[in-house]
Amino acid sequence: GYERAKVAAEIHRIYLARYGRVGLFADHLFNEPMLGILAERAGVAAPRLPEPEGRFTVAGDVDEVKARVAELKADINLLNLMNGLHLEREQLASVRKAARACATAGRPEEDDAGRLAALREVRDALRRGEAPPAAARAKLQSDAEKRGWGYVAARRREIEEARAKGVDVLVGALTPEQGEVIRTYAPCLVPPRNLRDPVRAGQANDTEALESLVDGLRALDLSGDPRAAADRVVRAIELHDGKLPASERNARLALVVRVAREAQSLDDVAYASRRAELALRLCPVNRMETLKERLLELDGEEKVIREKIAAFLLDPRIVPLCEDRIARLGKASTAKVDVPKAEKCEEGECGKP
Repeated sequence: GYERAKVAAEIHRIYLARYGRVGLFADHLFNEPMLGILAERAGVAAPRLPEPEGRFTVAGDVDEVKARVAELKADINLLNLMNGLHLEREQLASVRKAARACATAGRPEEDDAGRLAALREVRDALRRGEAPPAAARAKLQSDAEKRGWGYVAARRREIEEARAKGVDVLVGALTPEQGEVIRTYAPCLVPPRNLRDPVRAGQANDTEALESLVDGLRALDLSGDPRAAADRVVRAIELHDGKLPASERNARLALVVRVAREAQSLDDVAYASRRAELALRLCPVNRMETLKERLLELDGEEKVIREKIAAFLLDPRIVPLCEDRIARLGKASTAKVDVPKAEKCEEGECGKP
């Protein structure tokens, strides 16, 4: 509803302030092949660019490397999630089957080789600053006429039905503990150093940044005006994680002062044992995380789990990863394979190193 839209819009504004925005026009304008086209239109000589180091000598090489890097990152994120879920053989088979069905849903029956060739011809011509070949333009125009709104709507409906069916199957195949792992999962390439809880995966509930903040508060000078010192800390956080509402600011400043005083009152041994606890108390100071938690509350746990199953476990890239893991499990009958079992948390106590 309206509140969810407001929360999502504020999260978007924080992301824009943090990372900036270039836009589609700049994506095209700053593309290296565009230099030759602009130079020709301006009637000047095309600039000579320095030869890049290594083997990447043309834009196509760079594009290929970027695509490969993106693929590797996607695989790492999926493997991190799979490792956190500790999927059994039957579950891996269910994930593979559902993801494969989604990958083939909505796929055109006709051969796309001609269309891809025409697209490449148009792209290469535009890179050279030339008009696209007439035959390629005619091919793409013909395909566009065949692939009207009705065609697109039918393909989209087929994909959505396959995804909904796949999610239903996997919701029934996963345990409640695995559902919680998915609900809290946040993609990351390298799991946090303080990752100890066996039901966590990715960056879920990572307190490393907040623990570093507590370290800073322990050294904060509170001899003068504690509120002013806390205000400097909060302003630094707001630059990255969003500005706190005026109605919450005083309470958050008081919270920072309390945590700082408590951290400074502890000796080194006591502080080391309570560092994570103090860090968690500072969560309300991080506006971005507060908004994300509110968004999860508004969406409901079941919806979040279903959306993340669709996003990750139905990703076509997970199919070969499941096949590889099933193959390794298949060797367990002749050779011992270390496949960890999912541990359960009881009475708040989880597995510890």
